[in-house]
Amino acid sequence: MRLKTRKLNQYDLQLEHLKYRTQVIFDKHELRMRGYYGEQLLDEVMNTIQFSGIELSDIRLLNNGVERQFDTLLFFNHQILIVDAKYYTGNIEVTQQAFLLNGNPHEHPFTQANRSTIFLRKYLKQHFKNVPDIDAITVFTNMKSGYAIHDGSCITLKDLPRFIANNQSQFVTYDSLPIAKWLIAHHRDVSKYDHATDLNCIEIQKGLRCPKCKQINTIQLERNLGICKCCGNVFTKNELFALLVKDYKHIYLTNTATVKALQQFAGFENRSHLFEKYIRAHYRPGPKRGTYII
Repeated sequence: MRLKTRKLNQYDLQLEHLKYRTQVIFDKHELRMRGYYGEQLLDEVMNTIQFSGIELSDIRLLNNGVERQFDTLLFFNHQILIVDAKYYTGNIEVTQQAFLLNGNPHEHPFTQANRSTIFLRKYLKQHFKNVPDIDAITVFTNMKSGYAIHDGSCITLKDLPRFIANNQSQFVTYDSLPIAKWLIAHHRDVSKYDHATDLNCIEIQKGLRCPKCKQINTIQLERNLGICKCCGNVFTKNELFALLVKDYKHIYLTNTATVKALQQFAGFENRSHLFEKYIRAHYRPGPKRGTYII
């Protein structure tokens, strides 16, 4: 039973929508998105598993100034298992003594997982009298990589169903629901290290964006359709307008907008009555005169 799902925070969403409309390269964001993709692969496999316990995806906690993010927490009948998803490309070799990625030594996954275990155990003991056993496992999610694993603290994604089946137990030793609900209540959507991107330093390209090839200003509008001159795909105007509003919402971190502002963002040289009609039909009026909730 998954009580909390995974989603991008508002600042990652901002960069994800912004990257198609600027020449600026956000290297750190791309690295985070690769990790997020690996976490999504983990979720897809978990969706296929008959897991009798509680599952929490993406929990971020702060304790005494120290922040820790957990990809997935699984509440078995006898323990809490921290599942750390790792998306690496290349050849991976893991022993109890070393972790090699393409022949180069890196910090051992067990060291990282152990820090998470210590953090969570200490955090829960501050709030609960009885805390179950807490363990951790690292799951390598890129099945195109090569693996030589000789350490029980690490497995590949294809081994996860069997691992969970072997660890499920009917012997109940604690009530997991209060702890799970507590963690959800104290989850932090945004890391203390995240912040909004300064849009004043970035040139944002305006215009309709192709949902398929992501190019800007390649859409040729004809009647109720839009044809991308780059990839040749055809979309309804509603699809194109909805994506434009979504880009605006996440780039400018706002829930309201005027029709004029959206038309300018769309790059329309002249007033578009069709676009105005779409906005009024699909979005409710906002708290201020002339605005709409997007």
